[in-house]
Amino acid sequence: MKMGFARLQKFYPGNSKFGQPGDERKAMKAVYFAADGLFKSLTELGVEICKAVGPDTSGIKLSIIEKVCAAFDAKNFGKYRQKFSELHRLANSNPVTAAVLIYINDHGLGQFHDREKIEVGLSQYGRAQVDDAILALWKQDFLVMTGESNQKIFIKNPSWAHTLRVYLADDIKRDKLEAHLERPIQMRLGFGIDWNSIDTDGVSENQGD
Repeated sequence: MKMGFARLQKFYPGNSKFGQPGDERKAMKAVYFAADGLFKSLTELGVEICKAVGPDTSGIKLSIIEKVCAAFDAKNFGKYRQKFSELHRLANSNPVTAAVLIYINDHGLGQFHDREKIEVGLSQYGRAQVDDAILALWKQDFLVMTGESNQKIFIKNPSWAHTLRVYLADDIKRDKLEAHLERPIQMRLGFGIDWNSIDTDGVSENQGD
């Protein structure tokens, strides 16, 4: 996104001498959460930010970035909220589905997974229950089963799966999601960013806006 702003000769918190200390990190955080960590969403978000600024304004203020990101996040949440709720109900009715999702998350959301390896990895639940959970996720249109005897499975929509992971890993997004659910979510997927440890890499020579 920084490269896109630079090509449009826009100044933003990372390269403007008028920015306040910490503005770049705040902008990065707003963009990351609005895009749910997905690179494919960054282009769309960057276009929305530039539209909000307009072609005749060269400076992109933090307040504009945060406002556009909040609207973008709300739009995506509205699109996915029903899917979150459906998956939450499934996990409550069949807790082993949560174990299968955690296994897939830990071994690669975008990877093909061998059904037998999942059964072995989750052997404490019993083969039949793991199979039932996989079948339930398939009926929910979350998984695809393929290969001989449907032995290979993969996430049907990796972008949606990644969005789910971001919501279940970040406390702010998790709280926002749980506000629309009847009971708290019992599953947490391992993923997250320590924002305090991130070094910003803005242009060293500050420029005006």
